[in-house]
Amino acid sequence: MIAEANDLASTMHHVRDKKPNVLALDLRMSEDAREVLIGALRELTLDTRVVVLTMQESPKFAQRALADGALGIVRKEHADYELPQAVRAVAGGEIYVSPQIGGGRGLR
Repeated sequence: MIAEANDLASTMHHVRDKKPNVLALDLRMSEDAREVLIGALRELTLDTRVVVLTMQESPKFAQRALADGALGIVRKEHADYELPQAVRAVAGGEIYVSPQIGGGRGLR
């Protein structure tokens, strides 16, 4: 980990300044805000790959986050062991979706 941010402005600052390969993004926001944030991050640096940490179990949530530009979705309750897997996967250009999200059916 190279930085931690608590809000959109500091997240954007760190991404712009540090240019991380992978950004783990803990989402506690509305769908519209998530869409704007992921889109803004993708525009700021196309090289930074986004892994979303979420409490959501819905496959529709995962599909929307992937459509917004995230490459990984990890359930917060499984982050201790899944986040490293997700970071490695998306760093290598793969998509990672927690198997617990909708049973992992057809989302990887």
